[in-house]
Amino acid sequence: MADQRGRRFVNFVRTKCWLFLGHRKIKRQQYGEALQYFEKVLQTEPDSAFALAQAAFCLDRLGKNEEAIRTYDSALHAAPNYADVHAHLAEIHAKAQRMQESYDSLHRAFRMKPELQESPYWLASLEVSV
Repeated sequence: MADQRGRRFVNFVRTKCWLFLGHRKIKRQQYGEALQYFEKVLQTEPDSAFALAQAAFCLDRLGKNEEAIRTYDSALHAAPNYADVHAHLAEIHAKAQRMQESYDSLHRAFRMKPELQESPYWLASLEVSV
């Protein structure tokens, strides 16, 4: 029993470490390296909405938009009310000129998390893509 708790604790710490390192790589715009850390998390926690969302963000920044959309969809399957994921999906759809999907995703994000409306980033990302 104690051995099992010890292993769970080690896995927990390892996962948190990978998330931290991946986030740090994102801050440095090293998206390929960041993606590798989030993929490690997903090997042990395949339904981690946060790790899926971070992996999708990296895929988007690497220009793999369709794969990013699928990964964001997986994050939404794990956590349907993840407003930031809906907002990022809006951005990707706008880049692909799928404006109705973009507006629908952004509307869902704003409905779930109204404070997103206060950030000009989301509206600007749609305008740039038009």
